[in-house]
Amino acid sequence: MTLIIGINSSAQQVNIQFTPQEQAWIDAHPIVYHGYDPEWKPIGFIDDNGKFSGISSGYLELIGPRIGIEFKPYSGIKQWSESIQLIKDQKVLLLPALAQNEERNTFLDFTETYSSYPFVIVSRKDGEFIGSLDYLDGNKVAAPKNYYMTGLLEQEQIDMDFVYKSGTEECLLAVSTGEVEATVVNLAVVSHYLNYNGSENLKIAAPTRYPKLEVKMGIAKGNPEFVSILQKGINTLTQQEKSDIIQN
Repeated sequence: MTLIIGINSSAQQVNIQFTPQEQAWIDAHPIVYHGYDPEWKPIGFIDDNGKFSGISSGYLELIGPRIGIEFKPYSGIKQWSESIQLIKDQKVLLLPALAQNEERNTFLDFTETYSSYPFVIVSRKDGEFIGSLDYLDGNKVAAPKNYYMTGLLEQEQIDMDFVYKSGTEECLLAVSTGEVEATVVNLAVVSHYLNYNGSENLKIAAPTRYPKLEVKMGIAKGNPEFVSILQKGINTLTQQEKSDIIQN
């Protein structure tokens, strides 16, 4: 067994014990490139300075030194669908924030859930009353391509007219401009956007019946050691550290 010692943000030692197989994987992969959704604020996104930021970034920044791996965002990703293809092609080995479903199980393994958020329906303040998903019947609904949420909506026995967008920000813009009547997003994301100019005419219209979005890290198939390494890193984070990440 090999002992790795990292230093956390409060300068306390964090001791993680790895198996020989895990340590060999770390030695062979000192740098790991990851994908991301450029506009999934505040969970993971590219900021105005071109830097990967957000809640998932905060997790990687703390975990990396503790497990002996440097995480780097793959350069030039413009849409979430690009990240999905990159990890399918194993040009990146990690997606630091996404939900698990059957389709993704075919090319990804997952850590345990490290954060969760409820889904809500977003509409315009001057729009028609929307009390539940059933009220979307016959309406135009913005849906981001390759999102977990979109897959759930597509399975509904509700006659929604989907207008597909590249990501959450485009969906919210479509609602704001009247292109569509509503979209469905997780509460953390819409709470972020409602604090910024351009979203003044949007509101959280109603909850959904879906379980909370369980955010996990997804790892390219064929790297079981990396899954356990990441999980050991996540397990070292204290509740205070997790709270600080969200506040930041």
